[in-house]
Amino acid sequence: MDILKSNTSDVEIFAISGDMHSINRVNFILLYIFGYRFMPRFTHLDQKAQKNMVSFENPDNFKDYIIKPSSQINKALIMKEADNILRIFATLALKENSQNNVVRKLSSYKS
Repeated sequence: MDILKSNTSDVEIFAISGDMHSINRVNFILLYIFGYRFMPRFTHLDQKAQKNMVSFENPDNFKDYIIKPSSQINKALIMKEADNILRIFATLALKENSQNNVVRKLSSYKS
């Protein structure tokens, strides 16, 4: 997102891609919130999904799918932390801290 926000060219960017190193839950939501699409290149998707893919719905709802989420998002925790989440978005929108620093710190916590 740092690159997107510092873009001074006439090229309108609507999506960003990356390899496996760019994939984390934080990047997906940050790019979405700021109006961009995150389109990473997945390798070994079935293996990664078994450990990392999450859903707002119960994972049992996807039992007939080839690629399934491994767990359900904790909506109550998101609501409880809403003020902190909004603070992070505001910090990024105001460019008070780089997205790289924020994502690195947020991604270091165990979920």
